[in-house]
Amino acid sequence: MDDELTPMYMLRHLVATNPLKGRFIIDEARKSEKLAQVLQRDETREFYETLRNKIKELEQVIIEIKGEVRSSKSTIAISLAKYLVDNWNYYHKHRPIEFTVNHIYEDQATWLYDVKNAKEGEVFIVDEQRSEAYGSGKIRESEQLYDVLNICAKRCNSVFFLQPRKFMDRNGIFGLEILTKVKEIGTTICFLHDLTKTYAGYPEGFVTVKKLRDTDYIQAPRDTWSKYRQYNYAIRGARFDFWSRLEEEYEHEKDIRVKKVSKLAETTTYQVIKGIAKKISGDPRFFDCKNIDEKRFYVLNMIAEGKIMGLTKDEVDQVIGGVALIRDGIVK
Repeated sequence: MDDELTPMYMLRHLVATNPLKGRFIIDEARKSEKLAQVLQRDETREFYETLRNKIKELEQVIIEIKGEVRSSKSTIAISLAKYLVDNWNYYHKHRPIEFTVNHIYEDQATWLYDVKNAKEGEVFIVDEQRSEAYGSGKIRESEQLYDVLNICAKRCNSVFFLQPRKFMDRNGIFGLEILTKVKEIGTTICFLHDLTKTYAGYPEGFVTVKKLRDTDYIQAPRDTWSKYRQYNYAIRGARFDFWSRLEEEYEHEKDIRVKKVSKLAETTTYQVIKGIAKKISGDPRFFDCKNIDEKRFYVLNMIAEGKIMGLTKDEVDQVIGGVALIRDGIVK
């Protein structure tokens, strides 16, 4: 670990950047000897050795990363994925693989479809930041996940799952919980969880993950930069410049995706919810429901019976609100 990244430095930096979270952790560490010990245990070297050995022995790596939005989940996932790929190409030279922005998926369903055609050893990142959904489709997707993970295990396909709040049961070996990031030196500090345990508990220690850094890319003459990098630099400044072409391509793809989602939110999603609300507005039994909970249950029952498509919690409430607007003649 870098000399400056001592436990005390970590806590100071956390308090400076996120005072409330820093105070919570410090207060908890004062009350819990276990957490105080965790904050003293740097497992970085052993963590990377474990990953390297698993790739060397043709074993799959599944890691779940949780943290709030913009906490560097994708940044450390990209760095670790590149580390796995580099080790694969070192130990298994006759079966080379690559890691590109095409190996990063914005949702699990698309990844489940594409991964069936993956090459041996390929590494993927699956970003799961979306609302909880209802319906049998989600159950089938969950069942399909375990079948696919078994296939991936045979082909040594490693996966990083990103989620905002909690670890899930995906046969993961490690869970990384973002503690803080030191942007100036491109380092993220995470609590390290052992997901092979059958019980929940404190982290085992902490690890530091350095951001992927491509010196040739960083030092490239300004006139050779892409338009997107120049735009990002002009708008956000040198502190937010990219450190690798892979990071640039990922951020560019994310920006394009955000714009597409914004347009869809204005058109497709609205039309779908409006269509379902119109369908329900013609069912007198819906209006026999006495309160919002009964109305939600009624909509959920329609989903379970396959009469309407699966919806998120927010979308169910939007449908219920839409029914009222249609009934009152405000929306046609």
